[in-house]
Amino acid sequence: MPSPGPPLPPGILVDEEISPVYDSRYFYAAKAGELLADRYQILVKVGWGVSSTVWLARDLQGHDEEPESVVTLKIANHNATSREREIEEHISMADPSHRGRSLIRTVLDSLKSKAQKALIHVLCIHL
Repeated sequence: MPSPGPPLPPGILVDEEISPVYDSRYFYAAKAGELLADRYQILVKVGWGVSSTVWLARDLQGHDEEPESVVTLKIANHNATSREREIEEHISMADPSHRGRSLIRTVLDSLKSKAQKALIHVLCIHL
C-alpha cells in the first residue's frame, strides 16, 4: 500500500462534503487501507454522488481463476441500493449467451454496515 500524501488542512471540504445535502452522520467515512468484511481492502476513492461514494478496492479472497483481484465498491448511505441490488440480480439472470452480456458488470457481493446514524450498503462489482 503506498504511503498517503499529506493530510488536508482541517476545515477544507472535498468531494461529497461540498454537496448542500451532505451530512457526515449518514456517510461511511471510508479510508484508504481499510479492510471491509475481512475481504476488501480500500485503495482509492474514484467517485461520489449525493448518496454514495465509489472506491477501488483489492479483493483479498478473489476467485479460483484470479486469487486476488481489483473491484469497485459502491458505499451508499440509504436504502436505494436495496432496489439497485434487486435490479442487479435480475440482470445477472439474463441469458449469458446474449451478445451484450459481457459488457455489463454485475454485483459480485453486497454487505451492510453501520455509519454513525445510518445503515450503509456496499455493492461490490468486478472490473
